Amino acid sequence: GLGDVYKRQICARRMVVEKKTTVLVTGTIRVENIWIQGSLEGTLTADETVTIHRHAKFLGDITARRLIIEEGGTHQGAFTRLT
Repeated sequence: GLGDVYKRQICARRMVVEKKTTVLVTGTIRVENIWIQGSLEGTLTADETVTIHRHAKFLGDITARRLIIEEGGTHQGAFTRLT
């Protein structure tokens, strides 16, 4: 299949999307910190840091205090910085 699909909101302090995994969230994602090592699609709010690792992909809008995109990582969507 195409990976995991979550139809509801995800709320977590820490979230990791592992390498070679694809996750689609039709609800919103609300975290403190997230490490994306695979592919993630959704609407993401992080109170602290979003890290998109090398070869990882995030598709969707991000609201976060800090966004780190490693070389080779990609983000398609808007970014709003929390102050």
